[in-house]
Amino acid sequence: MRKSLTKAFYAVSAAAVVTASLGLTAGVASAATHSKKDTVACGANCVSIFSDQLGSSITMNAYVYGDYGIGGHVGTPVNLHLAANYRPNGDFSPSISGFVFQYCGFLANDFFSPTSYICQHYPTFVVIELNWAPNGNQTGLCAGVWRAYNNARVTLRPCGTSPNTIWVADRNASTLGTNCLKPQTPPVSAGDPSVNFCPLINGGDDNFSQPLVLTLNTGTNRPQDQLFVNRLLLVGNVARSNQQWAYYFGPVS
Repeated sequence: MRKSLTKAFYAVSAAAVVTASLGLTAGVASAATHSKKDTVACGANCVSIFSDQLGSSITMNAYVYGDYGIGGHVGTPVNLHLAANYRPNGDFSPSISGFVFQYCGFLANDFFSPTSYICQHYPTFVVIELNWAPNGNQTGLCAGVWRAYNNARVTLRPCGTSPNTIWVADRNASTLGTNCLKPQTPPVSAGDPSVNFCPLINGGDDNFSQPLVLTLNTGTNRPQDQLFVNRLLLVGNVARSNQQWAYYFGPVS
């Protein structure tokens, strides 16, 4: 297990590369800074992750009773939930964001071996780690898996301790086949053909012929719409709609 990344490293990383890696122009970044987020207190870096299957009104959420933004812990399920500006359980912000090549190496803050498949083939793909941040307060708990295997449930895990909380935007299997994980403007309807949704590969997987990607299961209960990692399934060269993702900074529409 790699050493945990320091808070100082997180801050420097997010500040240095979030604009470039998430596709923001200076104008968009400025506008985002002045708009309301998932909650009013969430802050400029909070993001809402949503699926191609359900659209932008249903976003990533830590399933904690009462939706008070407290009580989350390691193992708390992560699902999709109706988005609203008063729901702190839906507040996430990037602990790290950048490109794969920035995390290839042998230092404590590197997640991938420089000789790994991901570093050799996906060096310029965007990576992100999503820190649960109710009311804008990062908890050090990120959306990830305990271990990368097929049908593993996505839960809150300690940030920065392994690649299991790292997600790689796979533009090769995106809906438009181009650079993906760029901010969208809600509302976005399910299956919107103008939006470039893309699969998010879990960084803990080493099978890149059919990688483990973030997958929505709308058939679950307690909670509904749980998130898992499952093998990427393609229709032609495009992933299924429940394995395609995009995000926005807010406000919720």
